[in-house]
Amino acid sequence: MKISERFHEAARDGRTIWSFEYFPPRTAQGLQNLYDRIERMRHLGPDFIDITWGAGGKNSDLTLNLVQVCQQTIGMETCMHLCCTEMPTEKVKEALRVAKLHGCQNILALRGDPPHGQSDWTPPPGGFSKAIDLVKYIRSEYGDYFDIAVAGFPQGHPETPPGEDAQAKEIQYLKEKVDAGANFIFTQMFYDVNIFINWVKRVRAAGINVPIVPGIMPIQSWQKFMTWVKRESIVVPQKFWDVLLPVQEDDERVRAIGTKLVADMCRDILAADIGIRGLHVYTLNLEKGARMLLEELGLEGRKEQIQPLPWRPSLTPARRQESIRPIFWANRQQSYLSRTDDWDEFPNGRWGDSRSPAYGDLDGYPVKIDIAASEANEIWGNPETFDDIKTLFARFCLHDLRALPWSTQPPSKETSVIDQQLAKMNRLGYLTINSQPAVDGAASTDPTHGWGPAGGYVYQKAYLEFFVAPHLLDGLVKRIERDPRITYYAVNKQGDLRTNTHSEGPNAVTWGVFPGKEIIQPTIVEAVSFIAWKDEAFELGVQWAGLYPDGSESRKLIQQVMDTSYLVNIVANDFKDGMSIFEPFQLEQADSLPPLPKSVAAAPASGTTTIAGVAQTIKASANAVKESAQSAISSVQDKVLGNGSAIPKANSDSSADTGRLATPTVNGGVAKENGTASSYDVDDSTKSDANGPEPADANAAKGGSVDVNGNGNAKEGVNGTGRLATPPVNETKDNGASKPTGDEAKAADTDMLDEMPAISESEISAAVELRMNDLLRPGPTPRKRYTPADLDTLFDDIPLFMRDNDKAAASENDTLEALKTLVFEGNGDEVALNFKNHAVENHQQGKLREALAQYTQGLDAKPEDPKLIESLLLNRAACNLSLGNNGSVLRDTSAVLKLNPDSPKAYFRAASALLSLSRYEDALICVDHGRKLKSEQEDSKQAMWQGLQDKAKKGLRVINEREERLRREKLGKEALQQAIRARGILQVKTAAPPDNPNPAGFAPDSVPDVPLTPPEGITWSPPSLSTPLVFPAFFLYPTVQNSDLITQFHEDSTFYDQLEAMFPVSADGTAAHEGVTWADWDQAHQFRSDNLSIYAITHAKKLLKVGRNHTLRQVAEKAASLSTPAQRDGLFMQDGLMSFIVLPRGQAEQDWIERFKADRDGASSGN
Repeated sequence: MKISERFHEAARDGRTIWSFEYFPPRTAQGLQNLYDRIERMRHLGPDFIDITWGAGGKNSDLTLNLVQVCQQTIGMETCMHLCCTEMPTEKVKEALRVAKLHGCQNILALRGDPPHGQSDWTPPPGGFSKAIDLVKYIRSEYGDYFDIAVAGFPQGHPETPPGEDAQAKEIQYLKEKVDAGANFIFTQMFYDVNIFINWVKRVRAAGINVPIVPGIMPIQSWQKFMTWVKRESIVVPQKFWDVLLPVQEDDERVRAIGTKLVADMCRDILAADIGIRGLHVYTLNLEKGARMLLEELGLEGRKEQIQPLPWRPSLTPARRQESIRPIFWANRQQSYLSRTDDWDEFPNGRWGDSRSPAYGDLDGYPVKIDIAASEANEIWGNPETFDDIKTLFARFCLHDLRALPWSTQPPSKETSVIDQQLAKMNRLGYLTINSQPAVDGAASTDPTHGWGPAGGYVYQKAYLEFFVAPHLLDGLVKRIERDPRITYYAVNKQGDLRTNTHSEGPNAVTWGVFPGKEIIQPTIVEAVSFIAWKDEAFELGVQWAGLYPDGSESRKLIQQVMDTSYLVNIVANDFKDGMSIFEPFQLEQADSLPPLPKSVAAAPASGTTTIAGVAQTIKASANAVKESAQSAISSVQDKVLGNGSAIPKANSDSSADTGRLATPTVNGGVAKENGTASSYDVDDSTKSDANGPEPADANAAKGGSVDVNGNGNAKEGVNGTGRLATPPVNETKDNGASKPTGDEAKAADTDMLDEMPAISESEISAAVELRMNDLLRPGPTPRKRYTPADLDTLFDDIPLFMRDNDKAAASENDTLEALKTLVFEGNGDEVALNFKNHAVENHQQGKLREALAQYTQGLDAKPEDPKLIESLLLNRAACNLSLGNNGSVLRDTSAVLKLNPDSPKAYFRAASALLSLSRYEDALICVDHGRKLKSEQEDSKQAMWQGLQDKAKKGLRVINEREERLRREKLGKEALQQAIRARGILQVKTAAPPDNPNPAGFAPDSVPDVPLTPPEGITWSPPSLSTPLVFPAFFLYPTVQNSDLITQFHEDSTFYDQLEAMFPVSADGTAAHEGVTWADWDQAHQFRSDNLSIYAITHAKKLLKVGRNHTLRQVAEKAASLSTPAQRDGLFMQDGLMSFIVLPRGQAEQDWIERFKADRDGASSGN
């Protein structure tokens, strides 16, 4: 995406955008550290990042590599610097070609520094002499493909002499670059906001109206601050010196104070009404300064930008529209990108194209563990028993081990929902390598599960993937088959496959519903992809074994596990029952096992692998150290903590589950369709005429359900409850910065954020090994087996995937021999007809991929007979329809309608494809056209048309109702907020609000129930301001340190009503009603409804006594009346909850009131 589009969106939405600049490190380790850091900083929400270019292109390969990784793997929009220094035209042309290849659409055109060792800048032979020449060249060669940025200098270019005339001429040069095609301006760093604002005004007065992006340099330390100020002759305001000089020896205080100063400067810029919408942060490849600055400014990234899909989208041109991937590569994205790199198109909207199983062979895409052997030994040690392996996998699930061979990053945040269950699975011998919890309608903005645009809801089916021994698999399969909601695939290294699924189609395991959009299904489970992933999964295990010496126990053990295990994936298709997936594993058996050892050396989530990084983690997680590891770390406590303090012990119950509220429940009926009507048929005529007997179409005719929710079911109602719940391094002239040298460059390359004492590897090893001798035994022969030869036949018999065509004998592959003899015989029509005849035969036998290839070969023969062309296109469309390749269906039917506008088959198959794509309105149009073409069609086909029409209307109705539901929810929330404000009730939010399952709302019996598709003449309107509200409210009992929560306090009910319900008394007022006992905490029997006083505390800390017969609405009005022109007051809701004080009458009441007033008055006076 072009940066200019980002600025346009920011102006439209009235928001600020920000970006980060990085430079290519000079070492391989520095480059890897930078990749990790960019990945982490992506979550700060930059709209794009900027990659510098080494003078003379000396780091050009690193720059281009950074651009590729950021665009393709990390998914960040990039702007690439390009300099004139020592860059002949051919080198510039190659850099631009590679940038475009990787999807980069933004270039910062710079003149650059003088060549190394020269004080004066001279143009290279055959190159460019000025930045404007580079701008003109890019525009002439690439048109408007690239956005082009140029540099601006608020304090003046270093080579510009002082004086107004010189500065005016400099601005004129800037205008010439903009007139030549530059789209926006990055500025040199500065600290004097007035200099910048005045410069912007002069630039605007000169007629330059493109976006200006101020370059912001965070103050990281006194030394770096002074280095940049001196090097770039930066003007520093006196107020900076006044507060920084006194603390120059304390870098932490320099950073904290400097962050505040720079943030204030940014606020002044954004508030100056000079059209500035963005901030460009020079990071110096460091994270902390940029993070602190954004936090100080209160700038948070948008969820839909940080995570538009559950997986990281690639921004290369071919993949920009990709929207579906198999779940198996969730932890190995780069491998998936490599193995699918040869695809011409990528799934968008629906999986199922004939190309989908064509993953690159592992020989062409070498599999490797992305962890060095020495580091692997530090992480995994030397497992010698199967119990050692089970312990490693369990510790990884509990975030006590930072990586496994199948995942070089720690478990994702959402895994914490099921981490205890996963750990138990591993301890029982099911070695998990991938998983996701069920999610039932979480908000798309949810910090754990959310993705995609705001205002939507996301869903997940629970998914597990693991290695398991055959004898355990047999028992597991028996238990799985008792639950029809669970589907599984199991395959061993040799290719023996077991499954309980009968469909070759994909199973969507993640989907999202968003306002004004079709349902998105970005993650699937699919059989052929699983077979392709199987080879990679086992190979990773083999490589793990290969990290250990030949003949070692560890190597033999891991190799045995890989040779004998099955790789299994399981999907629990009932996403409303999130824990049902664990029931077949009988996890209660793990409760009797000894507790796991806790490793002190667990690496940090960020992926830091230096000794200092590990030490940081030990320091941060000291409270979680197990008592069993205490002695192993006693010798390093002083080094780690730096002060000799002891590391406290953790709670001994390390396996206890943590409580967590479930995701919001979405309630709604599920409607299924089981129609069996057939669609128009495949043309098997052996003549070029398109008439004759035809076998049934394999897809649209099946009916099936209208897939609205991504799980194969059409969901009728969704009534969800809401959850509360650096300057360029190698340039100094034309880019506003110069390169750091010596220690600064080393600091930028390293991943160490703080100085830490050296610690030996032996000192940070505290693992306690469990040895339980649970041996792997070969199990019985699986009931359903696919041998490697079977799988080879499956692929080699398909012409699209043949690998050894010349070696195949006629007896082994009749189709291939037929193709060989037919390809060059006869004219185009004859060749095409021969291909068609073989295709129809395969089509009728259900060999859809073979048929698809032969229909395509027939069309490639370029027949001239329009009837034959029409027949081939229609049959190929039918084949693609059965395979779920709906985009291909639409292309072929469109081609048919150009040949024959009166083809009912084309309309029928197009309508069927549109129905599968949830394009219901378009499907109805096709149905309408098709039915009119043959008004006297036989009854069976009229019934087929009617079936399509009914499905399309139903799907359209479901979508309309969903949109109506979302509209009502939005208007209802707005009306609720207006009603709360109208009652004078204030709302306060804390930094970490708890989940609130019972938020305030309109009283249910006061809101009319209007159907989502209302009868004619009836419309739905949001509740009025006078509609009664219900609130969740705490009744606090401070004298006994207890409380009660009233989940729905109706505002028109009295406080006495509430007290009587909770503390009823007998007629004489001396005892509780019959059958009602006193509360355990009320030993004195003081809490009786006739013996209690109620107080409300207003937002201004005023104490308001509530009459027993007052309603909540009356109390709110009374509290609001206490407001003054200087201070607004009233009842308030903190994190959505009201609170009232309930006291037993008498001395205890008076004592509490006096303490409250004393505390309040003391706080207000500052005592």
